[in-house]
Amino acid sequence: MKRVIASFGTALALVLGVGVADPAMASNTPSPSTVTVVGDFQSEAGCPGDWQPDCTSTQMVAGNGIWRLALSLPAGQYQYKAALNQTWDENYGANATANGSNIAFNLPVPATVVFYYDHETHWIADNISSSIATAAGDFQSEIGCPGDWDPSCLRSWLQDPDGDGTYTFTTAVLPPGDYALKIARDESWATSYPDTNVPFTVNTLGDVVTVTYQPMSGNAIDVSIQHLVQPSVITLDATPEPLAKGGSLALAGRVTAAGVGVPGARVVISFRPQGQSTFVRKSVLICDVDGGYSNSFTVYRTGAWRAKFTGSATVTPSGATDWVRVR
Repeated sequence: MKRVIASFGTALALVLGVGVADPAMASNTPSPSTVTVVGDFQSEAGCPGDWQPDCTSTQMVAGNGIWRLALSLPAGQYQYKAALNQTWDENYGANATANGSNIAFNLPVPATVVFYYDHETHWIADNISSSIATAAGDFQSEIGCPGDWDPSCLRSWLQDPDGDGTYTFTTAVLPPGDYALKIARDESWATSYPDTNVPFTVNTLGDVVTVTYQPMSGNAIDVSIQHLVQPSVITLDATPEPLAKGGSLALAGRVTAAGVGVPGARVVISFRPQGQSTFVRKSVLICDVDGGYSNSFTVYRTGAWRAKFTGSATVTPSGATDWVRVR
């Protein structure tokens, strides 16, 4: 059972540069309205002929971010590609390549062939020529699966677009906690690896978790964790200005990363009088849930006010200054 240490929600996930969805790489084309498996077996699947991108009999069905189609085919040697929006204008073949070469597979006996397409990576694959594997574990509900330990949820599908034999799944949306997983083949528990669960720990929301699986190398499995560091921006506004000697100066600002406030950010307020070279610390502030901070000071001298965010394990430091003239 997973032990979740903390959960900070979508806003902080965006701060750390991740979203609620976790594709392996961003698609460079709009999401398709249809995806069709086109090949020299379409006539066997009810199409008028072969290589027809507009045939509805071999259109895939989208679910959990992945397009899928199962076809019962007779024995034979076949080739196919994926065509989008019922035309050849956008199509993908071997190694997720646009206008790429056909993908071949051989059926010595009649069998059900399951095809998969991910528009984020453009990988089109089948359960005959590729290993279909999912990372099933107690983290899956955190990435949008209906539940945990679900080998049929393709949100944690491991992919091998470059065809090097290493299948990979990556996510950066898991809350801090202890987790475990196994690799399940063909969307079921009939075949899974290893015999015992593989544990891993996420220390910080935004950590990049990468699962790799090598079916041709003894079903080797590895889980790596990488900290994701985002640059921060801090603003500072001092009002009013100019200010009468002995007046109250209000300082306010916000710490953001990726355009979203950083809650709990530690901000050091310092002042450097005109004619001097050293800043003197005046206060330490903790940002609110939106990354905002504010304080007021009684001011007697003209000079520069500085706000400095000290940074964290996932967000870089930043600073800002504002010159205030005192009459």
